[in-house]
Amino acid sequence: MSDTPRLERVDWIVVHHSVTPPDWTLADIDRMHAARNFRWRLGERSGSVGYHRLVFADGTVQEGRPLELQGAHVGPHRIAGQHWPGLNACSIGVCFVGDFTEHGWTFAQALAGLDEIERLCRRFGLSAEQVQGHGEYPGAATACPGAQICMTAIRVELAHRLRSP
Repeated sequence: MSDTPRLERVDWIVVHHSVTPPDWTLADIDRMHAARNFRWRLGERSGSVGYHRLVFADGTVQEGRPLELQGAHVGPHRIAGQHWPGLNACSIGVCFVGDFTEHGWTFAQALAGLDEIERLCRRFGLSAEQVQGHGEYPGAATACPGAQICMTAIRVELAHRLRSP
């Protein structure tokens, strides 16, 4: 397997939920993504996780895919009959582990996830408006990151945090 394409630039952070039990581990997500052929390779390192960061119920944040590589987490979609390649070449995927269609995230998970997204925004010079839920993209046939994660509230909090040094 050759090296995975590099992330061209970072224009967006895309928020996801894994739609899995909340106790799933990085290894569980890796196996799920291996079954979907989301493999990546960077030199001697390899794996299958499509997201760059995973945020677990206990507040732990782990690297899935290295930030320098394109993810496997958004698109492609068809919009008005046109092929839209998706945002994997210019976005970072942050996944909250669990299924947030009916149940919310833990307090520790919310804090750790917001902290990580803030760090990424600062590192790549992104605004709060450049943080979007997967389902907010045109043509995305998904409710991701789930009805219990309010992207508007996330952006309001991030905008407040990013105004402070």
